[in-house]
Amino acid sequence: MTKDVVNKYFLKHYCIGIITENVNIISYILEDVPVVSLTVSSIPQMSDSEEYGNLREKTSNFDKIMVRILDQRCLHFIIQVSTPEYLIEYFSRSSRRSAVRSNRQYLFLPLTADEIIMNPDASSIFAMKEMAVMPDLVIANILTINKNVSTCCISNTEENNETAEIIDLDIDCGNEVEIEFLTHKYAAPNPEEEIKLGTWTPSLGFSSEVNLYPNKMNNLGGKYLKISAVPDYPPYTILDLNSTPPVYEGVELRFSKEFARLLNFTFQIVVDDDAWWGEVWPNGTGNGMWGMVAMDTVIMGFGATYAWLENYPYLDYSLPYFRSSVRCITPRPKQLPGWMTPILPFNAVMWAAVAISLIITVIALYLVTNAVILLLDKRYNKRKYSSITNNIILAWGLLFLQSPSEDKTPQYAPLRHLITWLMVYFLLVNSIYSGGLSSVLTVPRFEDPINTVADLAKSNMLWSATTDAWVYSIEEATEPDLAHIVHNYKTLSEDELLKRVFRGDTAFAVERLLGGNYALPSYVNDDTVPFLRAMRADIYSGFPVFNLRKSSPFLESLNMLILRLNAAGLLLNYEVQVVREFVGQRVQLALAQNDQVSTDSGPVDLQIAHIQGPLFFLGFGLLAAFVVFTSEIM
Repeated sequence: MTKDVVNKYFLKHYCIGIITENVNIISYILEDVPVVSLTVSSIPQMSDSEEYGNLREKTSNFDKIMVRILDQRCLHFIIQVSTPEYLIEYFSRSSRRSAVRSNRQYLFLPLTADEIIMNPDASSIFAMKEMAVMPDLVIANILTINKNVSTCCISNTEENNETAEIIDLDIDCGNEVEIEFLTHKYAAPNPEEEIKLGTWTPSLGFSSEVNLYPNKMNNLGGKYLKISAVPDYPPYTILDLNSTPPVYEGVELRFSKEFARLLNFTFQIVVDDDAWWGEVWPNGTGNGMWGMVAMDTVIMGFGATYAWLENYPYLDYSLPYFRSSVRCITPRPKQLPGWMTPILPFNAVMWAAVAISLIITVIALYLVTNAVILLLDKRYNKRKYSSITNNIILAWGLLFLQSPSEDKTPQYAPLRHLITWLMVYFLLVNSIYSGGLSSVLTVPRFEDPINTVADLAKSNMLWSATTDAWVYSIEEATEPDLAHIVHNYKTLSEDELLKRVFRGDTAFAVERLLGGNYALPSYVNDDTVPFLRAMRADIYSGFPVFNLRKSSPFLESLNMLILRLNAAGLLLNYEVQVVREFVGQRVQLALAQNDQVSTDSGPVDLQIAHIQGPLFFLGFGLLAAFVVFTSEIM
């Protein structure tokens, strides 16, 4: 019988796993099949603790063995033990730590000992909570045998020196053996209900049209399941669990409704108001959405999460359902103060060029003047412009279009030509400056906006959100700008983040969906959006996924639905509908337009801010003159 099952159902994958208390089944039945086997004398009972570190020594050792067995990539298991309930607990718990992430098929065989046949207790097994993640479990029970069976079994043992299990008796023995295959209904109502799949006899083999492993996921019959989400993260999730009926809306929840419709199940949303996404700890437990998925409290969880490496050892991920990116909502650039008006017409490079030209002017005047004195007239006007100080004063005068007075006009042609060309040069500089100043006085100037990762790093501005998950994708980045902003990231509470919106010293991480809409936290609202603007470039992008427990039977159906909805364009349509119906586009549009001048203010009256710069320079000049004059008197 076991050979027939193997040949019909188990040969398409890499290997077959066998866990048995009778070693002979390995060599007698499966001699030509790749096998990973484990022979046990007894199975220690699984500890009630969810923490791997708190397991008893025997339990911990057997758990490690089970993890190694599961890591061999066998997707079919044949089990023949006296305590199958214990082993099922290990399959469920150990699969969370296995590196192999696939749903497995199980065949439980009856055990014979001292001519006594012990069929697995189907009702007890099917009532276990672990059946929720083990839909493909089949139990083989021996129903009828005649009195000659034991004789044939003993004869085989004596002649061939190997024990042929009663379920694999040769038909030449003439025994009437009937084996019944049972599985659990899995679907509602009564998912633990026993379902007879068919029978097998040595003479006829399987009864007609037997399918030991039907796809139970096609129709769950309205089965009640739990799903975890973050409390409120529009437009991904919009929840109101206190209303009647509860409000389940959002892009991911609309997908979940479609998934429930496809598999025909009903669901309840479970949230952790304190931990939100939460985390999974190395001991196998956790909190928040991720913790509930890892501990089998829910069948899946979501909350705009990516396929992060941090949780991958404890969870499984679906296919991505669309692209999203992370940007920052930054403080709006402030208008530059009026005292900076005289500085703004030139940028730093231009001011550096002006400074260098002044230095060159001073040097040129000094060299030409001394050359004239040396070559033409050693008494030249009492050595006018021959000192560095005189040349500096002359150069500053030329910069401000102040020509030399008549008594200081150069007498020799070389010096006259030099000063004339310098006056032309500085006239052009002043003309350019005047044009820039007119532009500054006409169009208000603001601080440089933060549009890119380089801008964010250069500003050295703190950026923040309510969880560390925002930097999971870039915390190992080696690019200098990314490494710098990871260092500047800080996790804060929503209340603290709201305060920082008005302070204008912090950027806020947000997610931008495929359709261009933002997943905005509560502290980005109608009251705060006038103080904020969105970056134009992404910090990083990724692909959101659904989170499931390892080896989840729901993963295949979930992935197929994702592919179908993406092909139809429905997920993008969900985003547009949710934003329009529940989120509202007012804040979204405000963020998009914060870079633009919405209205033309027209001409404005001259204000003190317009002349703050000249007044500042006038005050500085008067103060400097007073200090110099006082020092000369004293």
